[in-house]
Amino acid sequence: MLHKKLTYDFGKFLYVGAVWTIINIFFMWIIIDIWGMPGWLGSSFVVIASFLGRYYHYLRIGLIHDHFMKYTYTNIGFSLATIALMSLAVDILGFSAKLSSPIIIGGLFLLKFITFKKIKLIKD
Repeated sequence: MLHKKLTYDFGKFLYVGAVWTIINIFFMWIIIDIWGMPGWLGSSFVVIASFLGRYYHYLRIGLIHDHFMKYTYTNIGFSLATIALMSLAVDILGFSAKLSSPIIIGGLFLLKFITFKKIKLIKD
């Protein structure tokens, strides 16, 4: 039963992650690659919008508890990591945002699910 619940929760988490990953990649590509905004600034805008969008999306599908501050504190590290890694990849290493953002966001995805489970943000 526990395995089934974990799989179901991860499926919901994956669904929200897929939706917001597509949104992130699209807007980082537009803002950074097309508009020419620096990686740190463009990814900052996208990360903030995505942060709020994901929270309300998780609530809407009933995945997490309505603990905005817990969600906020947990996501600060992941958001800062996304911004720092995007800045490193785009501004320092010269990779495109279209290539960098799926690798960075995807790499942090599994770690975030594990963290959400560990701090009991995901509903039992």
